[in-house]
Amino acid sequence: MRGPDVEKRQGLKFAQASAYARFVKCKRVACDVEACLFAEHAQCLHHLAQGWAQPVDARVDKRFNPDWQAGYRSALQALVGVGEHLAFGPDAAVARRMADGLAGFEPEPGLFETVTVTDRIPANMRYVAGSAAPPAAYDPASHTLAWTLASVAAADGIVLRYRLVPTAVGTWPTNVWAAAAYRDVRGRPGELRFPVPQVEVFAPAGRIYLPLAQRQACLAPDRPLDVVLVMDTSSSMGEPDAGGGQTKLAAAQAAAGGLALRLGRPDDRAAVVAFDASARRVIGLTADRAAVAGALAGLATAAGTRIDLGLAEAGAVLRDAGRPNALPVAIVLTDGLQGAAGGADAGVRRAADNLKAGGVRVYAVGLGDAIDRPLLRAVASSPDRYYESPVAADLDAIYREISARLTCEARP
Repeated sequence: MRGPDVEKRQGLKFAQASAYARFVKCKRVACDVEACLFAEHAQCLHHLAQGWAQPVDARVDKRFNPDWQAGYRSALQALVGVGEHLAFGPDAAVARRMADGLAGFEPEPGLFETVTVTDRIPANMRYVAGSAAPPAAYDPASHTLAWTLASVAAADGIVLRYRLVPTAVGTWPTNVWAAAAYRDVRGRPGELRFPVPQVEVFAPAGRIYLPLAQRQACLAPDRPLDVVLVMDTSSSMGEPDAGGGQTKLAAAQAAAGGLALRLGRPDDRAAVVAFDASARRVIGLTADRAAVAGALAGLATAAGTRIDLGLAEAGAVLRDAGRPNALPVAIVLTDGLQGAAGGADAGVRRAADNLKAGGVRVYAVGLGDAIDRPLLRAVASSPDRYYESPVAADLDAIYREISARLTCEARP
């Protein structure tokens, strides 16, 4: 190609089909709409016409050379067959109408013919009856809201509102899941999945709800983490979760393992401490994520619940191998009450205070209903670092939130 002129020798013949049928082929050779409509490019003309009977020179000038127009207007008119399908130098509005016709564009009156939005609410969120707008059907047994809408216009969109009251302090998702099953205006079915937001719930003088997004904007950490995963392995952890399915220990192993894998820096380290009637260091601080996962997978249950010993062993791990430049963290999970042999609450509080006095950030996670909430809140470094998980299925979200917080807290 040289300059604005394009020269091609093409084997052309008249075609019976109109330009409507040829537009798709024109698009395949990357010709723009105007080039296709007005034959500004010889390759487009070839695909439009499917060839003439005799070889000819197709010389095209992007400036719409009048001599060229006069010579080929009749040929193009014979090609398209219908007068309004041929235009030279049209304005933008005419070009758009022709393009819409060639592409088979039809304006649609709406977005959905029908759509049903279903939202399952977590067990630790209470739906405020009648708060859904537009009104929704609520099933208290499954904690599910459902809206069924018809004839949704694209310009209108969908806005659904309702109110929840959290029943536990911590950071929680506002949905278990939310989805929309729809049939669009052309009758085609489909499904949409919505993201799940989270709120952080504090319980001092009043309730305050903060979006988790505020915590997700922090920069990369300036210092590494030394994290001790303190795991309850008492006999009750081997029982099935209240929600059915896997055991509580299996859910805790998966959630804690996920946190270890999400540690962001290569020099972040994790350790595992297990406690029942005694406490043991399953694996010391290491940057080997696979080794940590293996240590968690090998946990087994036994009688007793000595939270105080678990916290004390976490302190020993950090004293023995903690780094001065790293942020020390202990995350303790339990599903039960402190055993009487450990001095009840006093021993647990003392062990937690020793950790915090040494600069350790302590997170506490209570699993199920048989927990000492005031004690675990006191164990945590602050009320917002205590998390309550009514069912084991919530543990993964809790440990993900702790992961995100640690990324931010590792900045001085």
